[in-house]
Amino acid sequence: MSQKPFKFTVKTTRNYQYLYLQRAISLRGKRKVQSYSLGPLSKINEIFTRLMSTADSLFLGEYLTYCLAEKLTLSQALARELTQGGAATRQIRLLQCLVSLRAIRPFSKAKLSRFWAHSFLRTLQQVSHVNELYQAMTLIKDPEALFPRLAQHVLRALGHTYETIYYDTTTVFFYSDFDGLRRKGYNKEGKRGAPLIKLAVSCTEEYIPLTYQVFPGNRADITCFKTYLDEAGDSSKLLIFDAGCYSFPLVTSLEAQGYQYIASCDIRTQQPVTEYRSVRLHGQKWLLREAVYQKHRVIEAYNEDNRAKGLIKLGQQIQRVHEFAREVSGQDGMSKRDKLRDLIKGLGLASTLTVELTEEAVSLVVNEERLKQRKEQIKVLVLMTNLKAEAVEIVRQYLRRDEVERVIRYLKTPLAIRPVFHANHQMIRRHFFLTLLGFLQITAFRVYLNQTQGLRLSLEQVMEDLSFATVTTLEPKAGIFSTYAGRQVKWIKRLLQAWDLPIILQPKPLGPSSLVSPP
Repeated sequence: MSQKPFKFTVKTTRNYQYLYLQRAISLRGKRKVQSYSLGPLSKINEIFTRLMSTADSLFLGEYLTYCLAEKLTLSQALARELTQGGAATRQIRLLQCLVSLRAIRPFSKAKLSRFWAHSFLRTLQQVSHVNELYQAMTLIKDPEALFPRLAQHVLRALGHTYETIYYDTTTVFFYSDFDGLRRKGYNKEGKRGAPLIKLAVSCTEEYIPLTYQVFPGNRADITCFKTYLDEAGDSSKLLIFDAGCYSFPLVTSLEAQGYQYIASCDIRTQQPVTEYRSVRLHGQKWLLREAVYQKHRVIEAYNEDNRAKGLIKLGQQIQRVHEFAREVSGQDGMSKRDKLRDLIKGLGLASTLTVELTEEAVSLVVNEERLKQRKEQIKVLVLMTNLKAEAVEIVRQYLRRDEVERVIRYLKTPLAIRPVFHANHQMIRRHFFLTLLGFLQITAFRVYLNQTQGLRLSLEQVMEDLSFATVTTLEPKAGIFSTYAGRQVKWIKRLLQAWDLPIILQPKPLGPSSLVSPP
């Protein structure tokens, strides 16, 4: 039996990447491949990151983010805001270090000690105990009012302009005690009865967050949107928002105030102006037509692939309700009705499913006529607007609303915005501020690289490169360091040279990215 050395191979299964160790062997004259799974690629990267963070390696990404904040004078703007409240220079530096740490990798208070012990920022600020760093959050007195001013400062420093504001909301669940901010309810992640907090975010087409607001978890989307318009609305920009924030009186009011808008809505128009025509949007076939609803321009867009996905999702939602009804069959009647009502309402099926209670069980009655209407309407995108542009351009611009949804996904997943252990709503609001300010620095980094280096990197590339940018101390007293950054060292090297930072780069293929890449 002959055999060859092992090699790494990455395979994609159901949109997930797995790392395999493989080798070819010859057994009785036949060639076979031995394959050993090492697990998901993301998990392998996490293991390497953990190993490197516990070694004597220092994370360079936080330092680069900190330096960018200095370049854009964001630290100075933060200092001006906080000095008015009596904050000392040392406290402000600690807060900026905390933001830079939070921008690159999520942490809890327990993990912060380990991250700080091996962070490059440790060379800038000596801290006797990690609690001193953590307590810097208490400097922020009115975080939701402070953040928009810092965001506008960054935009001015970058010389970046925008014409469109995307707005969306999400809920964040907790497993901690209730207080004045958290409210019980149902959220899209299936956490029934968990204490929820509502987060509303507005951003530009380049993902740069402009404002954020925190509300009790049972607040309706449209109520949050009205609050945003009262506090931070800018009638000179184009507003794009989804059906959760729509009402006909609201868009009428927006027009009276001089706003331009594109709003997704759930109306059924009866006055078609044009016939359906076929167009290509984002590589897919769409059917578009125009209509009128109470003298307002409406555009209907239909995509067969999205409709199929919507039908599958609707079936899964109805199945989830049936399964939950079986789970609560043996519970108290009032409790059963309340829980099912919350679930059905949260899924938007209130007019489709009716709950019937008996002493022994819970049963559901499906309104077949309403379900048929729901299936006909599903994934027919209806947009109301006062723009004069072509219908295809309006639909294309609305589909970019994925930008703000992408921001929310990053806040909830890579940056892990969920603060589990904060004791009161003030610390929760500060935690949101910390995460959003860190994300502002990441998005500013992306725009800065495009402006100065001509690099059009995605958010994934920027965050991955900064996360794996590591250095090993050679001569700390002289400020000389060597980095083993792997594939991202090229643009990092150019950036450090442009900023004239005291770092010597010696690229070697020792980073975790080079170890898990296929040959």
